[in-house]
Amino acid sequence: MLRGRCFKIPIKKRKTAKRKNLIPLLLISLLVITFATVVILGTMVDNKRQAKILQTIRIQQGKDAEAKIAQQKAEEKTKEAMKVAGKGHVLKYSAIGDSLTAGYAATSTDKAFINRFSSLLIDNMGFDVKTTNNGLSGAILSYGLTLASKVNEQTPDLITIEFGTNDGNNANRVDPKVFETQLNQLLDDLTINAKRDPLIALLTTWNVGSDGVLFNQAIYKVGEERHIPVIDISSIGADPISSGPAGVKRAGGGVTDAFHPNDVGMDEIAKAIDSQIEPLLFARVTSGIVK
Repeated sequence: MLRGRCFKIPIKKRKTAKRKNLIPLLLISLLVITFATVVILGTMVDNKRQAKILQTIRIQQGKDAEAKIAQQKAEEKTKEAMKVAGKGHVLKYSAIGDSLTAGYAATSTDKAFINRFSSLLIDNMGFDVKTTNNGLSGAILSYGLTLASKVNEQTPDLITIEFGTNDGNNANRVDPKVFETQLNQLLDDLTINAKRDPLIALLTTWNVGSDGVLFNQAIYKVGEERHIPVIDISSIGADPISSGPAGVKRAGGGVTDAFHPNDVGMDEIAKAIDSQIEPLLFARVTSGIVK
């Protein structure tokens, strides 16, 4: 009878096998440690990067806040200076135009836009304003050309020119190109030919719809070419609250119609002019042009 034989693995071979079994575990552990290290280092780098970004943002926000404060202080300083810029200065203002300039539908003369505008210059800048109204109901730009010598004799520091509303109506039908030529001629007569440099503002047409489009384009073109501010009053005229109602007693006698600017419209026109002209006048005072 054969007895079962027991085979013993040599100790050396068992140790070798055990070592072989440990190698994969060690590799896995090494990979885990390496991965964890990479993750930790990456997180640390990201944290540092984010901290640096946040710091940069905070620094920039601080600079922006400082710049904003500085700008606000500069604006406040300018506003304060503007309030007294006109003190001691006589400002001669001549207005050229049609019935709008004449103040046709204003309920009192002081509510016509040229007088409201003059009041704003007095209140906001301290000027002693001498206003001359050269407006004429029904006038077109060719009439303005005849006024050049008269206006130059007034030696104005400031001129507003308001034409085009009547030029394009059925009664006149002026060619917009002719209108543009006439406008340039009037500006030449008030500046180059007169050897003068008054501050001039051009006003667009009133609420005449499509009839005013080409004339407004000509006004804006001339203003851009000659670096003259253009005041948009067409948008004011498009607001129903700025015109009418008809039948209200007006300063010039008779009653108002539904077309011309009422007291509200006149005030809005004055404010629109003032918003563009005040900074330009301030620059002229500080540079010594207005004395």
